[in-house]
Amino acid sequence: MRNTIITGTAIVIIIFALALSAGCKPEFNTNITVSPEMNTSTGTGDINPDINPITGEQYHDIAEKRGYQTNITEFSELLRRASSIQSYKYNLTDTELGITNQRFYMLGRFVKTQLPEAHQHSTGEMYDEVFMERTTKTAFSHCSKHLCPKPNLDKEVEKVEYADYYVNDPMEYLYKTTKPEFVKEEMVGNQATKVFNIIFEGKDARIWLQEYYGFPIKIIVKNDDETKRTIRFDDMMVDATSRGEIDLPFNFTVKGEGDKTWVFWEHYLGEWPKKGSDITVPAGEPALSV
Repeated sequence: MRNTIITGTAIVIIIFALALSAGCKPEFNTNITVSPEMNTSTGTGDINPDINPITGEQYHDIAEKRGYQTNITEFSELLRRASSIQSYKYNLTDTELGITNQRFYMLGRFVKTQLPEAHQHSTGEMYDEVFMERTTKTAFSHCSKHLCPKPNLDKEVEKVEYADYYVNDPMEYLYKTTKPEFVKEEMVGNQATKVFNIIFEGKDARIWLQEYYGFPIKIIVKNDDETKRTIRFDDMMVDATSRGEIDLPFNFTVKGEGDKTWVFWEHYLGEWPKKGSDITVPAGEPALSV
């Protein structure tokens, strides 16, 4: 008789087949143990809807903790997070500078501010927004669609003094703080914040930092005469500014620069192009790019 070798796998298959032929079905444990707190109101043993089935914790406790990412009281860590933000939109109020609810759009080195009311040049030209480039400290005023009627939207900009319009961004305010000491957590509007006592430009102050991103929400500075300087960043949005919001109008011209037509914001970075440069556009020809 020939010897027959039965492998382990074959044995498992044979046992399974015998179980099926005997009318047996394999059973799988579908019960999940989550928490001793069950819904006793129905008497069915259903899972309590207020309990997280994974951790067994009550949902409201989890909401109060707001996660480990926000359980931070180290000023340096919040500062690190804020420094990684690429763009901001916010309304600035600074009582010392006389600014109230002025809108700013920032994307890297580019800044646009929407003035709270229309301004007028000595020539009579009206404008309500200023575009700035922080590397070269250049600034241009413009009449936006909010002020200039369509379809005569102003495509001409005027050079203005950069120092007259540029205001520190949120990080520049933040870098002026020293000696932070954590005080408490506090809600400011709908933002959860970490509150620190600080020294701001040599004066005692308190700062409210958004608990996850680390950007400043509010700064209160105690002046030497016992008055208070209030700085607020309202309606803050981070990493939300688009290129189109800080770009000058397409094919804009600069007042007083003759027939030059500029195509993109980068064209006037660095040195101001000299007369006769390759971006001087003859009348009737399309703008050139460099």
